[in-house]
Amino acid sequence: MKHYLSIFCIIVLLASCKNDKTTETTTEITSEKNTEFSAMLDLFYEEGLKLNPLNTTSAGDNRYNNKLPNTLSPGFQQKKKTIIKVLN
Repeated sequence: MKHYLSIFCIIVLLASCKNDKTTETTTEITSEKNTEFSAMLDLFYEEGLKLNPLNTTSAGDNRYNNKLPNTLSPGFQQKKKTIIKVLN
C-alpha cells in the first residue's frame, strides 16, 4: 500500500511540474484583465471621493477637507448619472 501511495504522489508531483505555454498565456491575460479592472476600480473610487467630499473626510482622507458637495449643480447631476449608467 505504501508503494502505491508513493507512486501516486510522484505522478501528481510530475504532472504539476508540467510547463505549459497555454497556462502562461492564460496567466498573462488574466493578469492584464486584473490590472485593467483594478485601474477601473481605482478611478471609480477616486471620482467618488471627489463627488462626495464629506464622505472622503469622514473616511480619513484630508485632500477634500476644504470642499462641500454641490448636489444641485448640473455638473454634479451629470457625474451622478454617468456613475449610475456605468454601474448598470
